[in-house]
Amino acid sequence: MRIDRFGGGDGSAFDESYRRYVKRVYGFLDKRLRTLADCEETTQEVFNNIFSSLASFRVEAPFAA
Repeated sequence: MRIDRFGGGDGSAFDESYRRYVKRVYGFLDKRLRTLADCEETTQEVFNNIFSSLASFRVEAPFAA
């Protein structure tokens, strides 16, 4: 995936990163939150925040950070 696509707000870059990282984010949260509903909701919030911040993504930063 080309991270520089985020800076331009490329929605397909978001879709690709979602598929690549959703299990990792969910797994991280699953170990820290008490309920399945909390984990699912927080995972959704993480990706909503990423999507709303695409235009300001700093391409020199690794996406996984």
